[in-house]
Amino acid sequence: MNEKGLRRPMVILFLALISVIITLPIFLSDNLFIAQDILFHFTWAGQFHHALMDGALYPRWVDTPFGYGSPVFIFYAPLGFYLISIIKFITGSLILSIKLVICLSFFLSGITMFFFVRNLNGDRAGFVSAILYQLIPYHTFNLFTRGVFPELLAFIWFPLILLFIRKMFLDKKHISMIYLGLTYAGLIMTHLVSAFMFTFVMIGYGLYLTFIEKKSGLLSMLITMLLGLGLSSVYLLPVVFERAFIHIEFIKFFNYTDCFLFLSKNLSDRHFYPIPHWIFIIEAGFVIFSILLIKRKFIDRRNVLFVLLLSVSLLLTLPLSSLIWKYVPEFSNLQFPWRWLMVSGFSLSALAGTVIVNLKGSTRTITILFILPMLILSFLNIRQVSFFTNEDTDRWIKSPVLYAPIEYRPIWLQQHRKHLPPTEKVSIARGVGSVDIVEWTAHRRILLAEGKTDLTLKVSTFYFPGWTAEIDGKSYNILIDKENGSMILEIPKGRHEIQLTFRDTQVRILGTIISISSLFLMLALTAYAYINLSKKKMRIKHSG
Repeated sequence: MNEKGLRRPMVILFLALISVIITLPIFLSDNLFIAQDILFHFTWAGQFHHALMDGALYPRWVDTPFGYGSPVFIFYAPLGFYLISIIKFITGSLILSIKLVICLSFFLSGITMFFFVRNLNGDRAGFVSAILYQLIPYHTFNLFTRGVFPELLAFIWFPLILLFIRKMFLDKKHISMIYLGLTYAGLIMTHLVSAFMFTFVMIGYGLYLTFIEKKSGLLSMLITMLLGLGLSSVYLLPVVFERAFIHIEFIKFFNYTDCFLFLSKNLSDRHFYPIPHWIFIIEAGFVIFSILLIKRKFIDRRNVLFVLLLSVSLLLTLPLSSLIWKYVPEFSNLQFPWRWLMVSGFSLSALAGTVIVNLKGSTRTITILFILPMLILSFLNIRQVSFFTNEDTDRWIKSPVLYAPIEYRPIWLQQHRKHLPPTEKVSIARGVGSVDIVEWTAHRRILLAEGKTDLTLKVSTFYFPGWTAEIDGKSYNILIDKENGSMILEIPKGRHEIQLTFRDTQVRILGTIISISSLFLMLALTAYAYINLSKKKMRIKHSG
């Protein structure tokens, strides 16, 4: 039994029920639901699963129709795709697995928000905030309009990270540092864009605890963040150092300067999402209301942070913040300023739940009046669900824009926006002879060539650092087709076995070493924390 009779199992059951209600529409058909980016993630999830089944423990290169291949998972966070692959191994259905992961993301995000706000403001506030967090319109907008499931999974990590930061500052326990490092690494490995954004929130919270709540622990927090970066280096280091090998500039196809809220052209453009504008209006009104509550001392010091986060997040969606977007490194790569509604929604949920539970009378009524239109927006998001036909899905996943996204195409493909036509996986460009495919997996191709003359083989797989060639067990040089970036092999006359293998580069190996070293350091810290805890318990026992 918890505060005022609130039972924990009932909390879990109710949050599970809310998750099912929100995601139920996507289960009304066996087909994939229609959303902006869902086909990308559906296609990549299938490629990732196939690479895992081919034996790659960490699929960085995935196979595509006709063998072009793509380094998408060198640059796109893999954790959510591992989860989908595990569930697909059980269900056998990729579409069902994606839907189950989405439902799980809503449930777990509610659970983590409950524990965070409970630590701050009690069980009942945590319960209400958790429900609001599941139901905020940006959360449902992300599902039913955008279809970015890794970002939905990122919602799980936000409350946990702030919870462990707070515990680390207040409790001074090593175990909180370990949990913070793990959750920060988990966020990075789930959705890099969300992790980049939330890093600013983490630093802001640390400064807030230091200078406003007068707690110590800022240095420990920064060290722990470095530990989290170390844990995720297996993914993060190649992202930083190998993006020079892809057409990453294409992500700026959507320029942030064109995507601010309340630009006149966006207000009149029927293709620009209307929902973010309405979310902003409601949340901006709540900011003003919250400032009045602060002046009347109805919001205590622990919760003023959420008003600040809410205000700054909303500011970053407006043209007024253009200098920040221009000069803060990597901000421009976020593409869409309205992404910050994710942080504003998190802040509103934490704050509104606390106000509804802990304050009464007109204050509670006004807060509920702010929440109601947000619930209406979420309902409008949910009711728009529709589905692709099987024919549509089959047709779209064969599109080269999906299976080999333009921004992840290697720089050796100079005309990177060109359509990738159907082609043979391997062919003889020059010479007389034959070539057979013995094995063709995501990370390895084995060919058997027999030439009456010297042969020039064209392997229709993009060259990318990591591809190596062996002929009859000896290393061989790979040439690159100047027109389409494919790999070219000059094979001498006769019968030869050719093996192409995608291996880790020095950067990827270094990232793996740093991650393993960070993991051992974390295990050592864990052992140290538990030894200290055991000694403390023994001292208490003997003193008693």
